[in-house]
Amino acid sequence: MAGHAAAGHGCLVVIDTGYSAGWTPGNLIYQHDFADNDGDAGNPNPDTHGSLVTAVALQAVPALDIIELKVSRGSSSQIDPAPVERALQWCVDNADRYGIDAINLSLCYGNVQTPTRSILSNEFAALDRAGILVCAAAGNARTAYPGVDGISWLASDPHVIAVSASNEGAGSGFAAFSQRHPALTDIAADGRDVVVYDDRAGAHVVSGTSFAAPLVAATLAQAQADAERLWGRRLSVDQAIGLLQATGDPIDAAPQDASYHVLNQNALQTGLNTAMATALQGTTAPVPGSAVGPVQGSGVFPAAWTDMAPAMAPAMAPQTAMAETAGILAETGTAWAGNSVLPFHRRMSDNAFESLLGAFA
Repeated sequence: MAGHAAAGHGCLVVIDTGYSAGWTPGNLIYQHDFADNDGDAGNPNPDTHGSLVTAVALQAVPALDIIELKVSRGSSSQIDPAPVERALQWCVDNADRYGIDAINLSLCYGNVQTPTRSILSNEFAALDRAGILVCAAAGNARTAYPGVDGISWLASDPHVIAVSASNEGAGSGFAAFSQRHPALTDIAADGRDVVVYDDRAGAHVVSGTSFAAPLVAATLAQAQADAERLWGRRLSVDQAIGLLQATGDPIDAAPQDASYHVLNQNALQTGLNTAMATALQGTTAPVPGSAVGPVQGSGVFPAAWTDMAPAMAPAMAPQTAMAETAGILAETGTAWAGNSVLPFHRRMSDNAFESLLGAFA
């Protein structure tokens, strides 16, 4: 894929309400307003939802290239489905030109227990085929559905990575507001009392799955760029989910939460190196330093990783020795020279979708 691949820092698309004055959207390489149909994704309102979402992503991975796609009209926070669909289609059409690695969608509504088809499903599938990872907020309406597990329709699409919110990382449990479902939530990340800073170093404390999703999206954008740069391959959504869960930590000790994982950024990078080296060699391998295994509980990467080997071999054969070295280094927890180590730190009903998307995660 063209674009940033040689640099390996990652490109993230934020589809939201646009950015405000006083919030620099990092290394902004493209912007567009798909609601007002112009080239300015700025929003006259202060401290917009889109600004805060972008800030979370950049605090996680400051070197990201950012694309801002505004889908709310004018200064409104209301969002119709048509601009969202146009923004996603633009990503499909321009993936190579801009080297897009991941997309963040902190938009949500509803509480579904099964994958639910939407007018965006075709775009989500096309993005997955292109190697672009879409992360979506699971939703904040847990208290509105007492005792009923479920997540937002958008996040339930199988070509989307559904992100719930934890309190403060591993062992802290879910944030009380966060929607979750054992078969639909793919990963959790910090989403309660997250502190972000504007251009004047002013602190803003935010909570919501809206702010858990960009932490995962930013992490995966850099991981996807590293996978392509170092190994000549891009992760599918299923492979990314396997990696997130295999390298994630338990969200808490409660038996009912045993199937849930919370993001571990550093372990994910080490796991990526090991998995790619393993795929090249055509075998499965344990995840170094992982507290839990993937969903199957086996402690090894799913078989899908080994399916990558035949396609990788022609391009990577001259680099086999390097790959084996990388695997050894990853096993011992040492960063491979030249590797960018991450910093510390599912489907929707058409009719209902057309009446929503003014609600944010």
